[in-house]
Formats: sequence, structure tokens, C-alpha cells
Amino acid sequence: MNSMKTQLGIDIGSFNIKVVEVSQEEKSIRILNAAYTPLSSAGFLSEAKTDREAVAKQIKSLLSENGIKSKLAVASLTEMQTFTKIIETPKLSEKELSQALKWEAEQYIPMPLEDVNMDFVILNSDVGADKMQILLAAAPISLVEKYISTLSSCGLEVTALENEGIALLRVFKRSDENRLIVNLAASTTNIYIFKKEIIVLARTIASGSNVLTRVLASDLNLPAASAEEYKRTYGLNEAQMEGRAYNILKPFIDNLVSEITQSLTYFKEKYPNEVIKQIVITGGGAMLPQISTYLSQKLQIETIISNPWEGFTIERKVSDKVRGEESLFSTATGCAVREIEA
Repeated sequence: MNSMKTQLGIDIGSFNIKVVEVSQEEKSIRILNAAYTPLSSAGFLSEAKTDREAVAKQIKSLLSENGIKSKLAVASLTEMQTFTKIIETPKLSEKELSQALKWEAEQYIPMPLEDVNMDFVILNSDVGADKMQILLAAAPISLVEKYISTLSSCGLEVTALENEGIALLRVFKRSDENRLIVNLAASTTNIYIFKKEIIVLARTIASGSNVLTRVLASDLNLPAASAEEYKRTYGLNEAQMEGRAYNILKPFIDNLVSEITQSLTYFKEKYPNEVIKQIVITGGGAMLPQISTYLSQKLQIETIISNPWEGFTIERKVSDKVRGEESLFSTATGCAVREIEA
């Protein structure tokens, strides 16, 4: 591959648009650029053409303001927008599997198959007893078309649309360790378990870090912007504000602890000889003060805030610009490095 080839990863959430630009240099990947902007419209959750045009305008501005020149883009589709299921099938060739899944898929995908784009990834071709594990993913054709037409109107060539879990796997898998990943986004929380280098669990919870802002706004009688500021400043720090923010947020974080515990129980039942050594918090919600400490204490498992650029070379201007906010860029980074095998 040409060492100067650059690639763009784009993550359009319900709250922010995040972009990461990378290049491959010899044996390392360089983070050339990373930027985000709050979404000014309903984005792709809306059917209105004006909302899509607003997204395109914001992406164009984000690219030009940050001097991003890449034209090849991989964009992520969130778990909320897609249907994903990890299934076991008999051992088959890719061609046989492709045929078999056309019949299998109907029971997993709650839409007519002619209305979706379907894809699969072989996670593990050796589950024993002549079985293999497959991640089946499907996205409404109408959504895929929205992404491609919007990004094309920004002068970008979409080389792939990526499932969020696969993008995160690319960044956070470890060949010698099992990890649980919590992607704490604005509107949803996604929990993944990576058994070494494969996904064995993907779950979506229909609430995210915006809920924390809303309860702070309601209980402290604050406007949303001030509540967001309180959340970012005080978080789960019991010593601040006489513990008021902590006491308001605690029940919601305890709910997350309960969801993580269910996922850990599932893993232990399915893989009794395996241990999860680490929990990784990523997404915008990872910036909640003291969240990793709180989860470590409750779950008795080491919990860290993600750094999706661990092991990569990072341009100084990037590290200066987004210091402390790296966890926002995990999905976009996973998309950006899709075409690059370092």
C-alpha cells in the first residue's frame, strides 16, 4: 500500500459528528487529524431532507476547518440503527454460508429481507463440534442510501459502512486477554465482550449519557447546557457539591452496573474457564469524572477509560487539540483503520 495513502473514519452519533484521519507509514499508523462537532439537527434519525443537508454541511465545515484532505471514507452504523446478532451455524464455506444465511436471516431480522442490506463476519470458525460463530448484520437499504448520498455530497467516496462493534473490536481487541467494552454514547449504551480477538456478546441499552444530563437538569433546576457542565465537572465525585451530583447520578450508574453484571454472568456461563480481566469505558460518557473508579469498586474488575490511539503515532496538533477527549473517537478510529493492516 502507498505509505501516503490516507483514510477517513466518520462516526455520526445522535449528539456529535466525529472524524479521524489516518495514514499508514511503514509498520505504524499515524493519526493525522481528529475533530468533532455537536450535531445541529436530528441527523439520520430524521426522514427530512433538510436534516440530511444540515449533516452534510456540518461534515464539510468540519473537514475544511481542520484541513482534512482525505476523500476515502468508512462510516459507522450504530447498533441502534442496525440489526446485529451473533449466531452459531454448522461449518460452511463462505459461499455456502451466504446461501444458508438468506434462509436463516428471516428469524433474526425484523424487516423484510428485500428492504435490508445484509452482511456477515465470521468471528470464529472453530467453536468445536463442527460449528462456527457468525456476526450477522443488516441495515435498512434506505439508511445505507442516506449515508452514501450525504457523504457523497461532501465530496467523499464511501469505501464501506461499518458495524460499530466491529470498528471497536479492531481498536480494543487483545490477543491474550478478554475484555468487556462499554460504549457510553449520548442516546444508547452498547456493551460488548471481546473474547481475545472475537466478539461473543453485543447488547444495546436504550439510554445513554444524555439521561444523566436530563436528571441533573431536572433535580437541580438547571438549563440543559449548565447540567451538561455540572456532569462533566462533578460527575461521580462524592466530595464535590456535598455529594449532590453524585447522589442524583448514582442510581443511573448502578443500573449500568447491573447491565454489565448480567453480561459478565452470561460470559461466565458460556465460557466457565475464561476470565474477563478488564473493562474499557469508551464514548462521550467515558468523560464522566470518577466513572472508572466507581465501576472498578462495584464490579471488582480493573476498569479503564479508553485510549483508541494506544500504539499509534499521533500528530502533536491532534494530541494538543483533543487531550482528555480521546474516548470520543474510538468508533471513528476503528472505521479509519479498516482498510489499513498495520
